[in-house]
Amino acid sequence: ALPISEFRGRPAKHGAATSYVPTRLCFIRALIFIAKMPRMTESDMIIVAPETAGILGPREANRDLLGQVLRLALPVLAEQILHMLVGLNDTYLANHLPRDAADAGAAVGTITYFLWFIGLMVSAVGTGSTAIIARAKGARHRSLANRVTGQSIAAALLMGTLIGLATFVNARTIVHATQLQGLGQPFALSYLRMLCLSLPLTMLMLMAGACLRGGGDTVTPAVIMVMLTMSTMT
Repeated sequence: ALPISEFRGRPAKHGAATSYVPTRLCFIRALIFIAKMPRMTESDMIIVAPETAGILGPREANRDLLGQVLRLALPVLAEQILHMLVGLNDTYLANHLPRDAADAGAAVGTITYFLWFIGLMVSAVGTGSTAIIARAKGARHRSLANRVTGQSIAAALLMGTLIGLATFVNARTIVHATQLQGLGQPFALSYLRMLCLSLPLTMLMLMAGACLRGGGDTVTPAVIMVMLTMSTMT
């Protein structure tokens, strides 16, 4: 690179002040300097993982990053699929009862929407926990990550207990609002009250999974969901 002084013109005095007047030579040197600057290509803009920087080429680095993303994402995808299978298993069993299968299937399908809404509530808290724990781990602030994890687990247990108790007490009103016909209402009432008893532990499981994912562990929640699905379907 040319020094800054190379781009200055010849000094010219105007009264008591001194200024620099650009010259044709200065302009030509500036053009030569710009022409010699290296051009940024598409490969220069590829993001390289820190541990592979300077070792792998651009394509190899992209494949390495894709592998890291898939290793984190695939267990979460499997967990969500298994979580869906638990609900489908309940619906399948209700629709294949020897008697009153239609009413039982309608009851299970209706209550599933209500439980889905409850899951969204704990997911909102879990998303914040995941983000804070991930930032704390990246900053090597382990005590902060531990505090957030403890508070998140306590909040999940408290929310599960309060929501489960409120839902159990008001279950009849909730079921009546669904306007199910025939045996659908008593089936839905029994199913909802049974699920209310498991809400604290269900929210605990979801919150613990969110905290583990924030710490970079996406495999353990998936393994727990596999065990839960197998125990539910057997």
